[in-house]
Amino acid sequence: MSDPETLARQAEYLAYEYSTNRGGGDPVTAIQEEAITYKEIGFGIGKFEGASRYRREKNRFEVFINTDIETTSERRQFTRSHELAHVQLTPHRDLLRQVITHRSSPEFNTDTDIEREAELFAGHFLAPTKRVKKIVGSGYWTAETILDVASQLECSRLCAAIRCQQALQGESALIKWNPDGTAQWQKMANSWWEQLPSRSIRHQQALVR
Repeated sequence: MSDPETLARQAEYLAYEYSTNRGGGDPVTAIQEEAITYKEIGFGIGKFEGASRYRREKNRFEVFINTDIETTSERRQFTRSHELAHVQLTPHRDLLRQVITHRSSPEFNTDTDIEREAELFAGHFLAPTKRVKKIVGSGYWTAETILDVASQLECSRLCAAIRCQQALQGESALIKWNPDGTAQWQKMANSWWEQLPSRSIRHQQALVR
């Protein structure tokens, strides 16, 4: 996996180059300004949310968003940013030249390096560290903070939660739940990693009220 700090710097540099009035990056503008073909069309329900590919005969990269997938505008913005990473980062571009097409459905729960890199890139592109800190200010961050960051930067709550944990100080544990109440994943910050090892909480019933 590429160095996370390097990926974050690349994403945030690009975010400021293609920033919007809300402070995060605009993935569609970035994709189009980088001379990459961009289309939003239907590919069928139950398939990928976004795809990137390399057209060898035309020597160009292309990004597609599947409009048949029902999702929020914030999640779709994350998918666009995720695909931007695949066509922007040099190792990803090199891989696309080999495999031609890459399909993805961003969920923050993959074990694949290339997907984890794209998710890290997308999070920093939509919610740059300086912008997150400016919104939050000093003091502790809470669930209300996450909602505020998501609203102001127009990113998903999941993206906002992860970026708050990454950008702000403090002990924290983020848990993403499956519909049946089991834990899909946990992300720990600072010493909570030792206190609550990964997957130590496996169900909502284990939480202290």
